[in-house]
Amino acid sequence: MDDLTDVERPDMGQREINQWCMFMHLGLLAGYAVPLGGLVVPIVLWQLKKDESPQIDQHGRMVASAMVAFVLYGILAGLLCIVLIGFFLLPAVGICGVVFPIIGGIKAHDGEYWPYPLVPRLF
Repeated sequence: MDDLTDVERPDMGQREINQWCMFMHLGLLAGYAVPLGGLVVPIVLWQLKKDESPQIDQHGRMVASAMVAFVLYGILAGLLCIVLIGFFLLPAVGICGVVFPIIGGIKAHDGEYWPYPLVPRLF
């Protein structure tokens, strides 16, 4: 039997919202398992759930901005390989592309919004 009262129900809704936000952040890592998965998974999750919560929409916008920024930073670092500095920047972009979504996912699961450092809000 369910012992939860109606007063406790909204907390379950917030928990579900936090989980969807976490899935969007961690969806960026899907590209390491499936080609283009890191681009498709977060966008699909965001588009499916953005109208259900402003918090989900806010996290989705950050994740989309991060995707664009990481691609642009990777291209720029690749071009800078001509002058050798890119060889140091490419691993940094790769590390940030793994670490930032993990931190963002953990923060989202805890109900916090964490804007990725060095990622401008594009959306």
